[in-house]
Amino acid sequence: MEGKHKRLREIISGKRGAVVAFSGGVDSSVVARVAKDMLGGDSVAVTINSVVLSRVDLVNARKVADEIGIKHRVVEYDILKDEDFAKNSGDRCYFCRRDFSGILKEIAQEMGFGCVMDGTNADDLLQDRPGLRAIKEAGIKSPLAEAEIGKEEARKIAENLGLSSYNRPSSTCLATRIPVDVRITVEELGKIEKAEEFLRDLGVRDLRVRCHGALATIEADTEYLPILSEKYNEIVDRFLELGFKHVTRHPNSLRREPDL
Repeated sequence: MEGKHKRLREIISGKRGAVVAFSGGVDSSVVARVAKDMLGGDSVAVTINSVVLSRVDLVNARKVADEIGIKHRVVEYDILKDEDFAKNSGDRCYFCRRDFSGILKEIAQEMGFGCVMDGTNADDLLQDRPGLRAIKEAGIKSPLAEAEIGKEEARKIAENLGLSSYNRPSSTCLATRIPVDVRITVEELGKIEKAEEFLRDLGVRDLRVRCHGALATIEADTEYLPILSEKYNEIVDRFLELGFKHVTRHPNSLRREPDL
């Protein structure tokens, strides 16, 4: 672990300034912290804010960037204006990362920095993720993957660095809650976000609300079953208010999907 952390520091210290694609999750937090340590003022964390980013994730990104002490920029972007993304094909994540990579590279050029980095880790490379293709095409650097650091190793490094995000559940954009080939709209994303906020307020920490038209499927780890059972009537009432007509819970625990 110490050897990989050292290698990560060496990789990042060799850059001539860096823009870090920053979500506030454990992976991008580690990259941002090491970039701040190695590059100082020649580093900036950039969060791209769009309708697919939940408010809770944006608040967390601001908090963690402040904790790290790195410069933080939040860039507003209307991702739904990209028709390739909005129509929600199987390559949706490719188009999102293509657009975001372009924005990040423009910022790097504007600031005179040598590269853009992201939080892709070594485990991510073992999966088939369209977003990774876009990142590779754009020339985005992934220092965690280069240092052969996987997800759990990144968590350990984050914990050793004192980052509050070290044990934060993995989070994905709200668009992942909508089935492929069903058009993504502001209205559907809003329903999903409010439904998840309601469940989070009840104490369900790690969850997804999948939207299948009028049907909402709640996915949460089995430890939260007592809350979901006890608050069932409240949950149904709130979901009906939001516009869903049917509410169910996925019979298994939380189904993980790719972050990219």
